[in-house]
Amino acid sequence: KGTLKTTFKINKRGQSISTSKSSYTVKHSEIKKKAQTVSLDVKAATELSYESSNKKYVTASKGKVTVKKGTPKGTYTITITAKATKNYKGASKKVKIAVK
Repeated sequence: KGTLKTTFKINKRGQSISTSKSSYTVKHSEIKKKAQTVSLDVKAATELSYESSNKKYVTASKGKVTVKKGTPKGTYTITITAKATKNYKGASKKVKIAVK
């Protein structure tokens, strides 16, 4: 008989961000006519935020990337960040959008 006290340290779980692809290509000839939208099909355990390498031409929100009409040829990067919480570590992933 007796009492045992012990302490457990529960570490935050790592998380990953997944998308259907790590890079996407948009045709420049289509951008001349109108803006194009690409769906990233993003999955993560926590809330996500999106940051564009050039907001003037490429924006992202809620798993969709919009390449604006008239965007010049080049490669643009979207950084997706999963927020850290009390249960999960933060994470980030870069997705490239090529305009060719």
